[in-house]
Amino acid sequence: MTRARRALTTLILGLAVLLGSAAAAPAGPCDDVPATVARTVENRTNSSCDAGCGALRNLGLSGPVPDGTGIRGGGQLRYVDQWHGECQISGGPLNSQCKAPTACPPGQEKFQDGGVWKCRIRVTTQVPNPVRAECEAAAAAAAARAAAKAAATPPAPPASPALKQIASMIARGRPLGEIQAHWTAFVEGATKGGKAVDPNALIQWVLQESYKQQKEDLKLYADKVKHHNEVKAKLREEIQKGRQAQGGAPGSARQEADARLRQLEDKLSTVGDDAQLANLDLQNALQRQQQAVQAMSNVSKMMHDTAMAIIRNLRG
Repeated sequence: MTRARRALTTLILGLAVLLGSAAAAPAGPCDDVPATVARTVENRTNSSCDAGCGALRNLGLSGPVPDGTGIRGGGQLRYVDQWHGECQISGGPLNSQCKAPTACPPGQEKFQDGGVWKCRIRVTTQVPNPVRAECEAAAAAAAARAAAKAAATPPAPPASPALKQIASMIARGRPLGEIQAHWTAFVEGATKGGKAVDPNALIQWVLQESYKQQKEDLKLYADKVKHHNEVKAKLREEIQKGRQAQGGAPGSARQEADARLRQLEDKLSTVGDDAQLANLDLQNALQRQQQAVQAMSNVSKMMHDTAMAIIRNLRG
């Protein structure tokens, strides 16, 4: 399990325990977790022999062909050495002719693997998101625990700017003393003149609102990562199409295609850097939210103790 997955799972489990039934929240805890994620697999093959030699075209061969391809009239197109860097005809009347560097089919990249020239292509597919499965399992467990409780959930208090501010402070991880000062001021104002308040309902509403704000913050970072990944996928698609069209382009058209490919590759590199930064921001946000969840039990106890102390003083 990656660090981001562990942080997200801890966040969901902690909030499910603190807030009770997921049905009471404005949205399900897994709504913002994608059902699938992109997985890229690299397929590698041996480099191919270039059959572009005129003598081979006359015999019906063209383009990249595998090592050992037989030639009509005798002989084979074989690697020159163990590094698979070049091929030539071996045997037959054309022996040792048509020597040329090895090549790869359109859309594949030629590279060295332990000194041996090979071809590779990256294929991206969508697979089920394991984080979503963990999230749904955690939400189901939290819902089962909440359903087993006999006590009914108290009604949520009406929203107020002061309560929203306190919820925002909790979501952003503000110091406990600063949160307590604002909470004390709110409860003293709410109970002024002997008005009755339900501390538990107030605390639950504030924690739910804090969770909502944390989800909104996380969604902003997740959307940013998704945008960069979509841009990268489109650029890779354009680059692949450009490489396929590049080989058959004549003269000036080929130069324009080369220049266009360089621009796309430079842009892909820039977007890749931005995507890495966005992923780092997302992981940092997850870490901050995990810390906020860990602190919520202390925050909840402080709010309850403070409210009860104020109420007891009014009654005394």
